[in-house]
Amino acid sequence: MNATVKSAEDTFISPTQLWTPEQTAEVMDVHVSTLYRYISEGFPRPIKIGKRASRFIAGEVEAWIADRAAERRHTVSSVAVSAAAARREVEEQLSN
Repeated sequence: MNATVKSAEDTFISPTQLWTPEQTAEVMDVHVSTLYRYISEGFPRPIKIGKRASRFIAGEVEAWIADRAAERRHTVSSVAVSAAAARREVEEQLSN
């Protein structure tokens, strides 16, 4: 039997869909070993489905990605607000 790894983008993604480590790494655009390193940094842990098989829950992975994106947007907007405030302060000093 010729097994192929399908991309998560090839199918509708249900929050309860299970992804292999290889599929999850493909979605994340990282190597599988990097994916397991991410687990020690808070990435969702896979569930065991057999003695030697584990799967990642698609909804948990997508939520983790969304959380990282939200953190980045918050950080970027905070920096922009700080830069704007600093610019206004400099402009006020120059006008006095």
